[in-house]
Amino acid sequence: MEATNKIRDRSLGKLISELSRLASSYFQKRFRKYDIGPSQVITLHFIAGSNGISQSDLTRLLDIDKSSVSSQLHTLEKNAYIERRPASGDSRVKRIYVTERTKAIEASLHEDFASWTEILLDGLSGEERKTVFSLLEKIKKNAQRTIQEM
Repeated sequence: MEATNKIRDRSLGKLISELSRLASSYFQKRFRKYDIGPSQVITLHFIAGSNGISQSDLTRLLDIDKSSVSSQLHTLEKNAYIERRPASGDSRVKRIYVTERTKAIEASLHEDFASWTEILLDGLSGEERKTVFSLLEKIKKNAQRTIQEM
């Protein structure tokens, strides 16, 4: 009975929130010298991996609201990390491209993301790593389903 109470008293949301804040701190410290905030780092990482992505596809990929993506893109564009160009054939669609400034730090960007994952998974066996990802995917799907039903 006491073990059940201890599990019930723990908050998964609190733990996820703490991990999110730690990730923000990590990326903020790693990219401070480039004048990129943690949110922009994540967005830039996805853009660099899908150079020429549309803004609407980026919004879906990041799974955040349009206004947040727009704000992050504005900051990245202002700091010359990206440029937005109209898509050929439909000028209403904006495609996002990395600039030379991003290309200069792209390897570091990808390396820091991989490093953060390794930091989080340090000391876990291959099977434990698979389990972590599997469980987190299930948890994410539960959250998405609930939000969609609301």
